[in-house]
Amino acid sequence: MMNSSIYFDTDVAEYELQQFLENGQIVVAYLSILLIVGIVGNIHVLTVYGPLKMKSNYQIFIVILAVNDLLACIFCLPFEVVYIRYKYTYENAGACKLFRFFYYSFILSSGLLLTLTAVERYRRVYTPFKEQLTKRTVLIACGVVSGMSFLLSLPVLIFYDIVPKEIIENHTVNGTKCGVWSDTFKSVHFSLLLLVSTVILLIIIVAYSMIAKVICRQRRYVRRTSLSSRPSISERKTEVSMIQDNQVKGEIPSSDSVESSTSKSNSLHLSARLSLSNVNGVKKKPASMRFKNNTVAIRNTITLMTVTIVSYLGILPIIILGIIKMSDGKSYDKIEEALGTAGSNILIRGYFINNIVNPFVYIFTDKQFRDGLRNIYRAIWASPYMQASWLVYI
Repeated sequence: MMNSSIYFDTDVAEYELQQFLENGQIVVAYLSILLIVGIVGNIHVLTVYGPLKMKSNYQIFIVILAVNDLLACIFCLPFEVVYIRYKYTYENAGACKLFRFFYYSFILSSGLLLTLTAVERYRRVYTPFKEQLTKRTVLIACGVVSGMSFLLSLPVLIFYDIVPKEIIENHTVNGTKCGVWSDTFKSVHFSLLLLVSTVILLIIIVAYSMIAKVICRQRRYVRRTSLSSRPSISERKTEVSMIQDNQVKGEIPSSDSVESSTSKSNSLHLSARLSLSNVNGVKKKPASMRFKNNTVAIRNTITLMTVTIVSYLGILPIIILGIIKMSDGKSYDKIEEALGTAGSNILIRGYFINNIVNPFVYIFTDKQFRDGLRNIYRAIWASPYMQASWLVYI
């Protein structure tokens, strides 16, 4: 019988290569696709909503989230690709500390930024007539949130290092990996992240629940207003019967009476508009303009709400698996066995989907983003270089 399945300490590299060929290639392909799509997609977002075009809080949040996602793609995904290949012989302690620090920093930053957007959207939609956060305030808040994320991730630089790893495959194989050398820190760190994630999730749920109530109320109001503005069937019948009676009696409404009633109605409508737009000598926006602005705010809020939901769908499996692993190791082993090595590796790296998906959300929910992309590609297509290139082929 051949000993091809039995590995000794000197065979770690061979075992590692075999595991990569069997299970790692599909994970590397998956991460490579995320890397390319994430970089291209977030660059498109920054091109449309660049720093010079941040005219609203909504656009500021989109740009900051895109920067966060782009940095995560550039710094974290390449490390994951290398680590998957050298999973049992990784020996670069500096890279291990640095990239794990970036990983947790970007996760925390993304979560806190989404919380900040939820609070700002709540103020914008739920209390539209109160003082709102200025662009300067939002930029400062985003800076503070990013700083907090880096501070909370600093312990990672201390406790992550190159640690021994034993692989039991008919025989013990001694390798090395990028991991935590203190089990106590591992438990405390995960518990802290779980607590922060829970608080963030509760704030987001409460904020967007209140916003959803406002959206539903406004839609009911618009529907009710549009229905009430139409004359009812009974009113139409009354109007027709009055006309018929007048025709039978030979009485035709005079143009003066019609004009008088019309002008009276118009004057009442005009006075109502003036009373709304000028109170105590202070000029205010007409109600229609305020309604339009609030509608735009709600539409932008729905976009950010969708981004938040997708982000938590990506990170939820990691949290659930982490809780199961801490509370019941045997159940976790069964889940890992059912998923397979490749499946579990993809699932625990599902968070990286968050770094690429936002541009696709904007394409479906943000008309301004779609228009911006269209204008960019029209300009590229109309450029002299592109025209000259086509002439060469023709």
